[in-house]
Amino acid sequence: MEAFVNGARVRLDPKRLIGQGGEAEVYDLGDGRVLKRFKPPSHPDFAGLPDAQLAAGVRLREHEDKLPALMRLALPAAAVKPEALATDKRGLGGGGLIGYVMRKIEGALVLADLAQATARRGAGGGERNVAVLRTLRAQVLALHRAGVTLGDFNDLNVLVCGDDVFLIDADSYQFDRFVCRVFSDRFVDPRLLAAAGGAATMVRPHDQGSDWYAYAVMLMQLLLLAGPYAGVYRPQDASKRLPPSLRPLERITVFHPQVQYPKPALPLATLPDAVLGFLEETCVRDLRTPPPPALLDTLRFTRCTACGGEHGRAVCPFCTQAARVVHRSAVRGKVHARSIVRTEGTLVAVHDSGAHWLCHEDDAFVRETKERVLSGRCDPTLRFGLLPHATLVSNGRTLAILDAGGARRRSIAPHAFAAFGDDVVFVGQDAVVRLADQRDPFSADEPLGGVLEGDAHVWLGSRFGLGVYRAGELAVGYVFSPNKRGLVDSLRPACIRGRVLEMGCVLGELGWLSVAREVAGARVDACILIDPRGQTLAAVEGDARDLPWLASAKLGAAVDHALLVPTDAGVVRVEATGGTLAVTRVFSDTEPFVDAGCRLIATKDALLVHDAHELRALTMEVSS
Repeated sequence: MEAFVNGARVRLDPKRLIGQGGEAEVYDLGDGRVLKRFKPPSHPDFAGLPDAQLAAGVRLREHEDKLPALMRLALPAAAVKPEALATDKRGLGGGGLIGYVMRKIEGALVLADLAQATARRGAGGGERNVAVLRTLRAQVLALHRAGVTLGDFNDLNVLVCGDDVFLIDADSYQFDRFVCRVFSDRFVDPRLLAAAGGAATMVRPHDQGSDWYAYAVMLMQLLLLAGPYAGVYRPQDASKRLPPSLRPLERITVFHPQVQYPKPALPLATLPDAVLGFLEETCVRDLRTPPPPALLDTLRFTRCTACGGEHGRAVCPFCTQAARVVHRSAVRGKVHARSIVRTEGTLVAVHDSGAHWLCHEDDAFVRETKERVLSGRCDPTLRFGLLPHATLVSNGRTLAILDAGGARRRSIAPHAFAAFGDDVVFVGQDAVVRLADQRDPFSADEPLGGVLEGDAHVWLGSRFGLGVYRAGELAVGYVFSPNKRGLVDSLRPACIRGRVLEMGCVLGELGWLSVAREVAGARVDACILIDPRGQTLAAVEGDARDLPWLASAKLGAAVDHALLVPTDAGVVRVEATGGTLAVTRVFSDTEPFVDAGCRLIATKDALLVHDAHELRALTMEVSS
């Protein structure tokens, strides 16, 4: 695939695809720039979707006028706008627009990553997020002064790089006669919506006020780990029940007395009354102004020396409400819970056996043996894997294998990696590779099968491994064994196309692939059951607000042919029934010990529960 930029031919290498959404793909040009290529009506993602094909054609025609106008605007440096237009072969004679070139922001996180529990609860997470929000507020004000409304303003269009904040997807900005027609359902202003066919649809255009609503949602997510319409609405009057998608039209937010607040979120009392008041005015009473400067300038997070809780108040709200008691063991019905390890820092990773773990305490990463393997803050860009005698640390570019004392045994540069038991696999050099045994000096890396690197994901379990790669118009799933060469790459699930928000997998006797993606501005969650031969046995797709287990499936534990999933109501068992997946049992006695944000690990003796601060063992009956 190729394009022309300022008359020069540019090759779009599928292996250099670094991201994609519902409308476009982004390729790294290797020179500090990226090229955003709009998906044409003929793109496989639009196959069988005539409305989407029509919209793609309209979008390309509109951008022929909009992008040159956008390039002429005097925007703040934080707005990553087009620097040059990209055309097809016909572009040598004018026309044929297919996309644009912009600068690449190296080493950046999307804002959504900072709203993850491990990132927010790490040391200094609250202070860092407040600093990001202050900078983002200033950037939005600057864009508004330049006559721009962001429109489709969401946490995937904001990049954070150190102390800097950048705003991308400039082609969706609204200015002059160019209207932004797209939106994300989690960030769209309810003032712009109306009910249609049992769902909410956008009936009024974006404005600067709607940008500030989206900003308030991001503020909530970064400071509380929950948006305004999180939780479950349980009205006492059954006639007042309504689909989750219609809650915004009635402003039934987490501040509503009949909404069950999500357990993984940080308590509302974490924030000062002034901040909570601003959020309630915005989300319930439609205030649409930027937060007063003093609201964020005076907000400071501290960690309580008595209970370890992080808060933004003058006095710890947790200690003043009730003394926090750590129960080493507890019983609820037929479930016995026992604490294995608890830390006032962050429990970063747990080995699949439950016998090994990694904590972050006092600016250091410490193994279960109390040996320090790495110094530094709890950086959300880092990814970890554990072996009994080694620690794997990746910063997204390099994977380091550290021994028990932290000495570096080896470094590689994979696109993705996974560990299970004593095995490690990674994707690199266009192959899935089994890492050499680090304890055997004569062991060599073993290629298991060829794949395209591209946008790669890989997971490893007790019986088999599963991977996904996306490169250009290809979206492929495959299965393999870490103990022999060869793989089966016949999986083509539709849910791994387009704008993927999250992807995870749980492997046991079978594989449970979880994918969240954005479709027409709405989040859609899917779970697919796959056997070791690469056959799809069952699947389900829907709104996780109606099927809460779907959002937590990637955190579950595979037991025989079932998946145990953590939810705010307790552990649930999910099984295949007639080609679909459904909850077949709720273990309600586990409710005090789990929430929708913790991870489950099944061992032969217990079900382990791993959250940000504790590893617990639950003894319970799960097979009957």
